Amino acid sequence: MKMIIFFRKIAILLFVFLFLFFQISNTFSITPIYKKVFSNVILVPAYFGESSTEFNKLITYKSTNSTIFAIINVDNGPGSEKLDFYSLTVRRLSLSSKKVVGYVYTSYGKRNINLVKQDIDKWYSFYKNIKGIFLDETLDTTEALEYYKTLYQYIKSKYRGTVIINPGTNFTPSLINYCDYAVVFEGSPDELANFTIDNSLNKYISKLIALVYGADQNKLENIKTLLANIGLKNYYITCDTLPNPWDTFSNCMPQE
Repeated sequence: MKMIIFFRKIAILLFVFLFLFFQISNTFSITPIYKKVFSNVILVPAYFGESSTEFNKLITYKSTNSTIFAIINVDNGPGSEKLDFYSLTVRRLSLSSKKVVGYVYTSYGKRNINLVKQDIDKWYSFYKNIKGIFLDETLDTTEALEYYKTLYQYIKSKYRGTVIINPGTNFTPSLINYCDYAVVFEGSPDELANFTIDNSLNKYISKLIALVYGADQNKLENIKTLLANIGLKNYYITCDTLPNPWDTFSNCMPQE
């Protein structure tokens, strides 16, 4: 008899629990939490030296639907020692939701790969908020494929960092396997007007980036139309010009 009473109590408690659960479920809607999906990438070559003015412009710049990468370049790479200015700058960039990547040149696959690895290690050793590496002067053919494969695997296995390469033009599609993003265009608006993506790269369009310099403030919509017609949604546009169009932060990028 006691066992029967016990099971009846359990059944009643279970009924009450289920009743309350469904009442609450009907009263309150449960909103799932989704990870924010960004629509495009902005890649900023932030070769500003130790200019607080220019870095402050980048730090305060916002684009809510974009992932913003900032390439920093101390001295054609990380330099020989940690600098207080860059320690603070990298931290401030990170706190403003910019992903900081360190500049490393590769001389089109001819630079000693051990020196490249040393520069990569220095970036991560000097500045703890580094999120990846920008491999400049990337050879666009298959001749140095193993070279860039080795560097990609080195960065991924040791640091799990983002890898961005810079052929600056159309390149062998085999390289796409050894980067997260690739700069496929670097030039002026006039050069952009005559540029097309190779058919072999079209299916990787989401990983491709255009860097446009020498823009006319009054013709920005024309440039955006050119980029859209090519299919490129990842870009950075500056009105700064040669010989160094990357030494100031762009006043051509709209706040979004």
